[in-house]
Amino acid sequence: MRQVAGNADKALAQKNVGILDQPEDAFPHEHRFFTSSDIGELYSAVHWVQDDRPRYHDALTAGLIMRKRGGRRSNDLFEVGHLLLTRNPQFPPVAKRVTVSKNYISQGQVGPVVHLRQFATAIWLRAGLGVADQEVPRRYILSACRRVLTLRKNIVERIRHEARTLETAEREQLELLLSVGRSTQVLMDKTLGSAQVIDSTNVAYLVEQMRKAVASEAYADADKKIKALQEDQKRETAALTCQLDEAQTEITRERSHANELEEQVQRLLEERVKRSVTLLNGLNIRLRKRRKFLAVMGYIAAALFAAAPFVISSNGLSVTLLLYALALVLQFTGFIKGRIFDPIIRALDKRSLQRELARAALDIGSIPFEIAHTDDGFVKIPIQDVED
Repeated sequence: MRQVAGNADKALAQKNVGILDQPEDAFPHEHRFFTSSDIGELYSAVHWVQDDRPRYHDALTAGLIMRKRGGRRSNDLFEVGHLLLTRNPQFPPVAKRVTVSKNYISQGQVGPVVHLRQFATAIWLRAGLGVADQEVPRRYILSACRRVLTLRKNIVERIRHEARTLETAEREQLELLLSVGRSTQVLMDKTLGSAQVIDSTNVAYLVEQMRKAVASEAYADADKKIKALQEDQKRETAALTCQLDEAQTEITRERSHANELEEQVQRLLEERVKRSVTLLNGLNIRLRKRRKFLAVMGYIAAALFAAAPFVISSNGLSVTLLLYALALVLQFTGFIKGRIFDPIIRALDKRSLQRELARAALDIGSIPFEIAHTDDGFVKIPIQDVED
């Protein structure tokens, strides 16, 4: 490429390519793709030379390149059709800035002027070295990258010098950006390692690009951290869900076991109530029979006792009638029943109840209800009624 640039006429002649000397006013139908006023504006932006003819030559050549494209746009320099190659690192950004300001291309598309280094890199990436089994030595690639990406002192001094026109906050941001590796790489990439590219018209743009690069890297790091946190949260959520499922299973099993125990207790309680009621019913039947028997025997004994004086003595009839009268009075007043029969009956009934409970392997405390003693025998009273 250096040989072609050193003698372009010879290289073109070998390829049978002719050279066309085209003035500015030729081919009027192409002027709408880059007007004469646009060429004049580009001419005024050329500041790396002071002579009029070189300045006009650079501006006209870039303008004719845009006219030859015919409005074609692309971010791939192999698809635009026409390019102006230069070794001047200041020319490509100036030409592109004017072209973008006139809305002929967008910021991400290829401008009319391309640096030889950028063009050579694109050719190497697209076509390789021409030999399938030949590779570029890694040491050469690393050294080339180091030369391009190493921040040079003159570039730092130049951008600081041109940044005097910026606001204080932007100048402070620039100092911080110069200490970040990613932003300095962007600065070197945009300037192609040349301090002459930087001027007052593009320093704000360079600072903005450096800030965007740092922000995009920060966003990428933040996204990675967020994704890592989300993955950790998913794993923790899955573990907690598993633990929760196990706990719910254990609770369900415990509830089922508790329900089974409650049913067993309820069945035992019902059986005990049934046994206790059966015991009381059988005991009351026997107690009523015994009460009748004792009542009959008591009346017989009282009659014999009252008739004894009548048999023994002459005035026994009077005494016997008197005793019968007394017995009737005591009977009607309830004295005999309350003072004699009821205590005896109650004592006998309690002894009978204790014997029946012992025979049934029960006691008073194990019966699930209260027991009351009445004239008809023993009756059950629910516990809640007793509490009330």
